[in-house]
Amino acid sequence: MAKPGKIDKVRGECCCVAHKCKHTECTKDKQEWLPLDNDLESNKKTSQLKKHPYCKECGLVKSLRIDRAKPLGFYTNILRDLREYLQRQNKKTGGVVAKLSAVQMRLIIKELRDMGDFEDDFIRNRRAQIKIFVKVVKKHRPDLHEEMILHYVPDY
Repeated sequence: MAKPGKIDKVRGECCCVAHKCKHTECTKDKQEWLPLDNDLESNKKTSQLKKHPYCKECGLVKSLRIDRAKPLGFYTNILRDLREYLQRQNKKTGGVVAKLSAVQMRLIIKELRDMGDFEDDFIRNRRAQIKIFVKVVKKHRPDLHEEMILHYVPDY
């Protein structure tokens, strides 16, 4: 195993992912001054510095990006909206468009939950979550286009 906060070269991930670190944030007085990494700030010539919290257990620095990770419930709601849309299309087309079954929804949610670090805002931002979400949905429903899935993601 790699040391805390280091990339494990065999697994290709941060060692805290393998350890399922619970991430205990440091106190405000212990936070480190680091560059602010927001897409909106990148066009400025000088980078801004801001205090960043880090995990006392593994040393991983928490991202202060605008697009922070969302909880699993956020993506469950997207699946619900997508399911309702597909049910309406199924009725309109007389069964040509397949519904998103409850089993498929459970499998998608289970796969996201089993990742362990999907909701971890120390490791992931929202864009990374959305990419993973689309990939998992397409794994279980390859007939759905990425644009259709992204249409139901709020503020994307």
